[in-house]
Amino acid sequence: MARLPRSFREKNRTTRSFRDLYSYLPAEIQTLVKAKALLFDTNPLPSGFRLHLLHPLSNLEPESFSVSITMKYRAIYFVDGEVRVWYWIGTHAEYDRLMQ
Repeated sequence: MARLPRSFREKNRTTRSFRDLYSYLPAEIQTLVKAKALLFDTNPLPSGFRLHLLHPLSNLEPESFSVSITMKYRAIYFVDGEVRVWYWIGTHAEYDRLMQ
């Protein structure tokens, strides 16, 4: 993943699985993810991100949030202290299959 600004890296981390999934995304989606990350860094609440809380599958899971990259792609993170930990990225259909 292309290096993001220090301001973003101070408040956000990505897991290895996120980085691996990111590496398989089409190049145009990777570019869009980086652009959205820069916007998210300045204002994580605009409606264009369609940020919403996901229902955990168990009490052991952290409370996670979904951010729409496009109508087809989403990224998911949880909050650890004051840091967002991004752990999944892919299509909505891929996510739906994972949750079945």
